[in-house]
Amino acid sequence: MFVLLILSLLSLLIWMIICCLPSQGYRFREVFSIDNTISTENLPMVSIVIPARNEEAVLRETLPSLLEQEYANCEIFLVNDQSTDNTKLVAESLQQESKNGKRLQIIDSKPLEKGWAGKMWALHQGIQHTKGEWILLTDADLQYAPNLLKSIVHTATNSSYSMFSLMARLKTNIFWEKLLIPAFLYFFKMMYPFQKVQDKSSSVAAAAGGCIFIKRKTLEEIGGIKAIQGALIDDISLAKVVKHAGNEICLMDGSDLYSMRGYENLSGIWNMVVRSAFTELKYSYVRLLACILIMLFMFTIPIVNLILPFVFWSDWTLYIALSSALTYGLIVWTYIPTIRYFKLSSIYFFALPFAAQLYLCMTIDSAIRYSLGTKASWKGREYQK
Repeated sequence: MFVLLILSLLSLLIWMIICCLPSQGYRFREVFSIDNTISTENLPMVSIVIPARNEEAVLRETLPSLLEQEYANCEIFLVNDQSTDNTKLVAESLQQESKNGKRLQIIDSKPLEKGWAGKMWALHQGIQHTKGEWILLTDADLQYAPNLLKSIVHTATNSSYSMFSLMARLKTNIFWEKLLIPAFLYFFKMMYPFQKVQDKSSSVAAAAGGCIFIKRKTLEEIGGIKAIQGALIDDISLAKVVKHAGNEICLMDGSDLYSMRGYENLSGIWNMVVRSAFTELKYSYVRLLACILIMLFMFTIPIVNLILPFVFWSDWTLYIALSSALTYGLIVWTYIPTIRYFKLSSIYFFALPFAAQLYLCMTIDSAIRYSLGTKASWKGREYQK
């Protein structure tokens, strides 16, 4: 019991330290907002590249949002990445329907070359057609609010940043999305505090792959997309290459940028996470063990210790439960901003430890699949890890 009490107090101490950290990654201080008063008169030409593989289900909700942006000095390249559905037909239909259809060019991707990840190969081909001073790399499932593009361009071009990225607001419709998607963002922000990403003196580098706005000159200086051609976690990889080359980067929450891709069940989210979870740990079993111990120590022990007095009553279990209750309170405190950002019921304030257990299981599953030689799979393609 004494050991459990020590563990409980250590867990409480760690959460107290997290709450006092200057970066406070769990807070939403870096939220991008649209400025509707901006004029596009002196803003540079922008090239937009959209890799699209089997995106028929979302294109009608997303592509028009880019075509109708109030930004005449832009060109849009949609790269049809060997789609097996009606992605190209839908894109062509939207092109004809839009008054700004001339902005859009639809490119058929060449067969995937060895050593390239599918998305990187599509981006590489699209970029070769661009002429803009700045390039927006964006996913086909993202819907842009009116005037968002010119706000991004104005902010980036009037700063010292060479790369500017927005984290899209993800769907939280079904129960599993409400349980896991906010936790996904929470863990991401804790691992890569946005304040640290923006700090040029910090080595922390991250981006959101769905929306990356980068200077052409910067992209060319690092060797283009080829510099990360095989990356499965392309956004983090690109951010690291760009920042470590001496450039300043920025990552913010994009409350006016929406992902239209939803998940029908737990399996969909599970496979999305498993695809790259062990990659995030650099395929290291030592890091996996450390991850397991940290997650158990920070999220499992406090919950288990809370129920100890109901199983075995003593002064020791009472003290253990009290310290764990305080720990749980701090966990909830750090999670409240995330749940409020997603505008979910307050019941989800208490959900983080349970989501953490599922993410831990997904990470272990990812490692098991890797050890068994199972290839990473995404949209019908398999990649050797």
